[in-house]
Amino acid sequence: MFRRNRNLTLALALAVALILNLAGQVQAAPTGDWNAVKARIDSAKDYTLKYDYSSERGVLKFDYSVSLAGPRIRTEVLRGSSRNVGSVVVYDPSFAADKVRAKVGMGRITRGLDHPDVVGTPFFQPLFTMILNELKSYPTMKVAGTENVRGQQTTVYEFSGTSATEYRV
Repeated sequence: MFRRNRNLTLALALAVALILNLAGQVQAAPTGDWNAVKARIDSAKDYTLKYDYSSERGVLKFDYSVSLAGPRIRTEVLRGSSRNVGSVVVYDPSFAADKVRAKVGMGRITRGLDHPDVVGTPFFQPLFTMILNELKSYPTMKVAGTENVRGQQTTVYEFSGTSATEYRV
């Protein structure tokens, strides 16, 4: 299946900034108001997004949806990915709270949440929750400016910590 690395987390954070589409729409956050952005994320009942990332293992493109009522999470690997195209990973605690199910090729498999292919991924935990938890370890935040995303000016936040890794959301 898939292994988590820092590039994935960084790509996911960038995906949030570029293609955030919350079902419970609220007014966009004022420039520089990170707390309003977090509140918008926390108020979402469910969300869907498409994201992709590149790593040494290739390019993966995902269609990702979350229903926070369960939470139920569905991740599909899209065309244009280097591998696993068509695979679908589903987490549904009403089926099994400690496992994800995956349709890979012609077969179906289950993996425990402690399996190396699942640990540290958004397959069983909401992506935005995962990103916000990751950003807590980066104490320095600043407004880096704005970028045009789908015709709208969007605030870009930079997070940095003690390592050389930096996140832009």
